Amino acid sequence: MLGVIFLSWRLCVAFFQSAYELPEHFSEMPELKTADELLVEPLVALESRPARAWPPTKKIAIFSTQRSGSTHFCSLLASSNEFGEPREWLNQRALDLYLEKRNIEHLHFPDFMRDVLFKTTTPNGVFSINVQMNQYIHWKERGFDLLSIGFDKVLYLKRRDRIAQAFSFTKAIATDQWMSHQAPKRHVPPDAITNSLILHSLYAFSTWEEYYNAYVSRHVSKVYFYEDIVENPGIVQSVFRECGLSCAEPERLRSSIRVQHTDEDDHRIREFRKYLLGVE
Repeated sequence: MLGVIFLSWRLCVAFFQSAYELPEHFSEMPELKTADELLVEPLVALESRPARAWPPTKKIAIFSTQRSGSTHFCSLLASSNEFGEPREWLNQRALDLYLEKRNIEHLHFPDFMRDVLFKTTTPNGVFSINVQMNQYIHWKERGFDLLSIGFDKVLYLKRRDRIAQAFSFTKAIATDQWMSHQAPKRHVPPDAITNSLILHSLYAFSTWEEYYNAYVSRHVSKVYFYEDIVENPGIVQSVFRECGLSCAEPERLRSSIRVQHTDEDDHRIREFRKYLLGVE
């Protein structure tokens, strides 16, 4: 069902690839890597990392939906070096890119998950993973239920402003710029993000949330909100307490992720809100 939803949506988004060329000034930013490059790097690096002799003593999963600030949230947690390495290890696009790069026909999933478990656990025995709802659904439909690992804590991060989230998601798909330090594949002005595309995103988010409520929420011990973390980064310290961990140096928690939205984005979001309310 979700595949059908996104097939039509991706066809709508496809026009961005030919309708908008990258501005000349972006070609003068060699230090910026593309989304593809940044996605595959952790998987390539995983190959040469040593594996622990023992399995993790504590396993933590952080669920969310796209554009809810999970990368920023997990970056803060990971910077402690005491919370595992909560990356999107189940990102379908990243895994496809990795298989293509290594000329591997099929991923042997049990071996891959064993590598992730034994190679990304921090010295204090903590394993953590950042998983988007669409990723969880994708792998569950293919026979792997991430929750079967047996997590000690499952957390959920969400965003109160679903409209801003849907716009951000639609824009990220169109530009293929998911973080501020990534090079965009296309320059797409905010006014080119149509109402229909944002509505498709809202529909997708509502579908993922319904799936979360039906199958995942009962496993979740604590829900966090993106807006609260932006206003008060100190909330992150409470995550350690929730998980029965201590953060030795909370003042050193850092994230390289920066807010991407612009004034033009805010204007387009206000226009879309008016559209939903029927205000001319």
